[in-house]
Amino acid sequence: MEIDPTPLGHFASLPVEIRERTWLNFLPCGEDSEGAKPSYFRTSSALHYEVSNTLYDDSELEFELMPCPDAWLRVTFITEHYLLATALTATWVIKDMENAHTRGFPHLLVHIISEIVIKLYAPNFDSAAEVFILFDKVTKLVELLRNASTIDYLCIIFEKNGNQEWHHHWESDEEGDMQEQSYPMPEANDCDAMTAPFCDLRNVKNISVEAHSEELHKLINWRIINWATDVVSERSWETYFPVSPDLWQNDYTPLARNLRRDILHQCFTHGSSKTHHPAPFEREIILIATIYPDLMKSFDTNVDNFERTQRVVVCSYDQFKPGE
Repeated sequence: MEIDPTPLGHFASLPVEIRERTWLNFLPCGEDSEGAKPSYFRTSSALHYEVSNTLYDDSELEFELMPCPDAWLRVTFITEHYLLATALTATWVIKDMENAHTRGFPHLLVHIISEIVIKLYAPNFDSAAEVFILFDKVTKLVELLRNASTIDYLCIIFEKNGNQEWHHHWESDEEGDMQEQSYPMPEANDCDAMTAPFCDLRNVKNISVEAHSEELHKLINWRIINWATDVVSERSWETYFPVSPDLWQNDYTPLARNLRRDILHQCFTHGSSKTHHPAPFEREIILIATIYPDLMKSFDTNVDNFERTQRVVVCSYDQFKPGE
């Protein structure tokens, strides 16, 4: 009997449970596994969609970054599909960005994967080289993740690296007893620096940052990290007007003056009374005036200087706005 054409072709004649068990055979597993790529099924968008969702549903993609110059990162794929008796894992060691492109990681369907986990292993803070290596790996991973259309959930975890911690240990003699104590690194913003690049990803819907232990959680200053992750979750970058207060109040060199003029020139897209809508620049100013000062004052005392600059800009804008 001839089967009517469908988006799934002859696979449509099989029960969905049989099709799913077939697709699961293409799951990667083991060390440095190639597995099957859903792009093999692009002859039919419906088939590609079903295979991809079967392979990546209820899955987790884990990136491990070490502060050493060997490999760029280690990737672990974990899936707990309901048809599998036990969780299935596959791992890859990615040498560099070129190696990631060769393996097809920029085209991985991250938007289907339930959770992306980033594990950052503690560098030796007496070694500036290790701190730099880890930060460099972080920024390159961020560029890789920009290729994803969306990332539903991104979790960053500060991990212990052998005996190496994100904080120092010392022993103090107190009342005759030797007690081990912990204190943050002198460079207390290192956790901030490692987190910040991920908060620049505008395709992330939700983000969280965790410490591997309660002790480390208590030692980390979460002020900046919480602010940065809130920017992602609330998507406030969509309306926030990015200006560095230092540029506007502390630098009077010719270069800074020219830069300020260029920035303002880009903002001065004038509105029109015919459209009855404010210009983009005017909308930004309204948002700054009504929403952001109260928010920013809790983090940055420079906002008062920024507000004064804003008034000057608005007055200049009104004076030089072309006649209608």
